[in-house]
Amino acid sequence: KQWYQRRVRGYRSGLRASAFSFAAMLLRPEYRSSIDPKWKKKIEQIVRKPDKSEEEEGQDPCPQCGAMLPQMTLECGDCKNTLPYCIISGRHMLKEDWSECPNCTWPALYSELTDFISAAPNTPCPLCNKPVDPANVQLI
Repeated sequence: KQWYQRRVRGYRSGLRASAFSFAAMLLRPEYRSSIDPKWKKKIEQIVRKPDKSEEEEGQDPCPQCGAMLPQMTLECGDCKNTLPYCIISGRHMLKEDWSECPNCTWPALYSELTDFISAAPNTPCPLCNKPVDPANVQLI
């Protein structure tokens, strides 16, 4: 998968201003030819109809010390630990919502992983690109 697909997913998840800036960069002449045709229309649409609003980032507890942190932060300011991140959403992991890909064992938020694989049958893991069987996903 191409790295720009994550930017389009960022747009879908409410990070519209960030997605707009990346989409505008991708449409520059030097990058335009490297865009997969199936994503090109969506990227052009993001630039043509900009919605630069971004949802306020929520806060979740650090899985190590419990201090409240922005969801996309990967380092805790209180305990100074580097936090593992979800391979689906990019948010830091939560103790009560912890799971992993049954193939590559990388961490994923259980709620995000189950939503991701229930969207389409035989959905591959975004990291190892192997199909994830919903029956093998467990809350840890």
